[in-house]
Amino acid sequence: MTSANTQGGDNAKNHDCGDDDKIGEMMASVSRIESLYGELAKKLDITYPQMAIYHSLTIMQACNQQKICQQWLLPKQTVHNYCKEFVAQGLISEQTDAQDKRKKIIILTKKGETIAVPIAQKVAQLERQIISKMGDDTVVMWLKITKMYEQNFAQILADFDG
Repeated sequence: MTSANTQGGDNAKNHDCGDDDKIGEMMASVSRIESLYGELAKKLDITYPQMAIYHSLTIMQACNQQKICQQWLLPKQTVHNYCKEFVAQGLISEQTDAQDKRKKIIILTKKGETIAVPIAQKVAQLERQIISKMGDDTVVMWLKITKMYEQNFAQILADFDG
């Protein structure tokens, strides 16, 4: 128990800081899911960023580093360093993005496919099992709610002036 709680009562109940911390619970759940993906990567004997890059390039076939960073919440420098290493190993190739010359599109090479595809297939198999256990309707509802929260957050944040 903190000194604030012992001296002045439960101060947290006197502040308007949210609805019983539902957002905190949601964010903690997202963090735990990300941590579980990290555990999966360890079981596949690779790092989380490697798994993210392999999975992204197998699913999307070609994308830029920024897309991987956004999708997997990875720092730009981390993805950049892995991609640089993968180019040196001959696992990926880079091409200039025709729409934005400042960006590079990354693509798996044949050698990269031999490593990335089996890993991405294992990840996808596990994800299919999870979705099957949850049920398609629940997953669709979860996606709708998550997107709705994201859209509302963006709209309200645009008008927020701190």
